[in-house]
Amino acid sequence: MLIFLGVLAYLFNNKDVISAWLIGIGMFCFSLIVCLLNIDKWNVEILPLTVIVIFSAFIFWGLGDVFAKSIYKVINHTSSKTIKSAKIKALDIQKTITLILSFIMFIVLIYYFRYIYQISLIAGNTGGYNDMFKYARYAVINTKYNIDMPFVLSHLLLISKCIAYIYIFVLVYNKFYFKIVDFVGFLPIGVYVAQISISTARIDFIRLTTYTLMLVFILWKKNNSWSNRLDWKIVSYGASGIILFLLVFRLLGFLTTKTDSRELWDDISIYMGSSIVGLNQYLDSFHSSNDFFGKETLYNIYKILRKINLVSIPEYNTPLEFLYFNGSRTNIYTSFRRYIQDYNYIGLYFILFFQGYFYSFWIENIKRKKVSGFSIMLLCSIFYPVVEISLDEQFISNIFSLTTFYQSIYLAMLYYLLIGKDRYFSTEIVDFYEVRGKNY
Repeated sequence: MLIFLGVLAYLFNNKDVISAWLIGIGMFCFSLIVCLLNIDKWNVEILPLTVIVIFSAFIFWGLGDVFAKSIYKVINHTSSKTIKSAKIKALDIQKTITLILSFIMFIVLIYYFRYIYQISLIAGNTGGYNDMFKYARYAVINTKYNIDMPFVLSHLLLISKCIAYIYIFVLVYNKFYFKIVDFVGFLPIGVYVAQISISTARIDFIRLTTYTLMLVFILWKKNNSWSNRLDWKIVSYGASGIILFLLVFRLLGFLTTKTDSRELWDDISIYMGSSIVGLNQYLDSFHSSNDFFGKETLYNIYKILRKINLVSIPEYNTPLEFLYFNGSRTNIYTSFRRYIQDYNYIGLYFILFFQGYFYSFWIENIKRKKVSGFSIMLLCSIFYPVVEISLDEQFISNIFSLTTFYQSIYLAMLYYLLIGKDRYFSTEIVDFYEVRGKNY
């Protein structure tokens, strides 16, 4: 049923694979296939209700997608925006600046490493550096330790992330438009990878991979008049990106001893397919019993309100309870569980509709207009909820948060400080164009 819906999404998008609706369906299909390959081993029966909820949720996503395209066409016909053309040239960040930023990021890496070690000691680490990641992870996910990252460190890590995102943009832009690769630009990216490698969580690798692939695909499409001939290559590169992530995910799991007792396939199956089992079991015994409104999705909002003493809600865990099934366990339930728990089925359908509208309108604007390079970067940096939709909820809880707000501010500041004048991208291939009588 989802594959059929994916075909419709592909056709509604003018046979173009750059569609949040289609990508979301694709990721859910991947999780479902992994689940079905293990269904006998896990001894799970998928309920008709689960099938109906998943299918109907993507129907509402599609309605939001189609509505956004319709609204965009109306707006596009009634308004126009003239953008002054800028001189086309390769992006060149001075090597001295790159080295200075890389050195600062390396200092942040050391600071972060010391912090990870210190919180591992709080959780009872007696094995020194060998066990630090295991105990640090335990400390982070247990509220009894009251672990809260220092404000300065959290923002330094966020700035490091934005620096890496800027350099990825520069590398991709120069490669596609000028066939130039500046290997010095990989240095800050490498330091950032080291930072997220010691974070005790592997979710940042999904976001880095998503950002990079989406940026590559959009600029590649822009540079080729948004040609559909690239679609099969994009699909193959996307699949390669998923495989690469799963391998990195497996290797990083050894740091926190999460994968020591599991084979590769079992590890991948639990991470990518068990969320379907979780949703299935949850729907079988669903009853909304939150202590307060939006408990599972508005964590970051309550965190802010708690700090300014507007609510008396105590600190609580965002990871969900573990579910055990035939010798295995999971605490991921797809993004749908949190929506249903907090807002019931009406809320699920409304949020999926809004999500479909949100991403579709933005992509449509990038696809059909001359847009800012920063606009493309910003979309790619917040696209990860689409990729993670079959795992856990990220759209309400993370996109609409102070962290994303700060990230957007830092990204904008660094973009204009390091790159200078903005770059505008149209869907036409342009070798040169005229600005006030002068050819560039």
